[in-house]
Amino acid sequence: MLKRSGFLGIGLSFGLGFIPAIATAAELAPLGSAADLQASEATTVEAAEQPLSTEPILQAQADPASPADAATAETTQLLPVPPVRLFNLETANQLPAGKFDVSAGFRWFFEDSVPGSGLQVFIGDVQYGVNDKLQIGFGGFYFDDNLAEPIAGGVAGTLNGQPFGAKLRLGSIGPSAKYQVYKSEDWAISVAASLEFLRVFRDSTPGLFGQGGEFDTVTLAGGLQVPITYTVSPEFQLTLNPGVSFFPGSVGGGDFYGTYFNIGAGFNFQPVRYVGIFSDINVPLGPGGNAVQASTGAIEKAVVWSSGLRINPVPELSLDFYATNAFGTTLATRSLAFVPGASQVALGTAVTVRF
Repeated sequence: MLKRSGFLGIGLSFGLGFIPAIATAAELAPLGSAADLQASEATTVEAAEQPLSTEPILQAQADPASPADAATAETTQLLPVPPVRLFNLETANQLPAGKFDVSAGFRWFFEDSVPGSGLQVFIGDVQYGVNDKLQIGFGGFYFDDNLAEPIAGGVAGTLNGQPFGAKLRLGSIGPSAKYQVYKSEDWAISVAASLEFLRVFRDSTPGLFGQGGEFDTVTLAGGLQVPITYTVSPEFQLTLNPGVSFFPGSVGGGDFYGTYFNIGAGFNFQPVRYVGIFSDINVPLGPGGNAVQASTGAIEKAVVWSSGLRINPVPELSLDFYATNAFGTTLATRSLAFVPGASQVALGTAVTVRF
């Protein structure tokens, strides 16, 4: 009643001021019926009592993102997809469904005491994301050179007065698969496995994998790993990777690597859009070994490492530049140290295209 009386008072005040105009209007048009006037008055009162809706205002306030949210979204868009692999270490990140990664590169162990242009390991790999959980691939590496130093006294020749060792061909090729068994906002766990054809050739120089006699054999090797990746931030991840590599216990009548468990660890850090810093290590635990001792030719254990940069000029292209003492690049062989021992360091490079 109070609201209605107020509105009627306001109406009377305005009505008195506009009596002449109303009178003129009355002469031009007939007044409505009493029922029409009551209906009009009721509509006016109902509209006045209806509360003012704030929904458009609240919606407009909720839509714009805060500056912090906008900065976070921009940073996330600028970062590339987290790496499915470091240089010698598998992560629990998966290749997106329907995407291919095609990689090629080489590692160069700089040595002046061997014939030719040095010691090169050639690399090739293709990976495909079947879905967001399953990734399959096919890859390999190949080495064909005289070793930089004799093993167990076996000298194949000299260059510039320096002796060099046996001629070794070592390569591995085969399929692999990785399946993500767990994924949360911070943690991811995958299982990766490979089955590989391993070729081993050694000339008649004694000392490496036996005491003499040329042999050329193809055998099977394999790897099983369980990478566990923790995302500290969108820019920084840590990975722990326990695994096992399977090799024959002997080839050509001499000792070979056998089966050994190992544990790997590494990190990937993306401080800016275009450059990532990667580093990893693999520590063999036995019972076999991952290295060849130069003085005796015995199979031993050695820590394998790598460290370097990955450059992403565009999200679909990455360029690797790194240093490592690792020999192979497949799931089974990337924890092998270069022969002999683990003291020789290679500079590695690779290009990966995603489409």
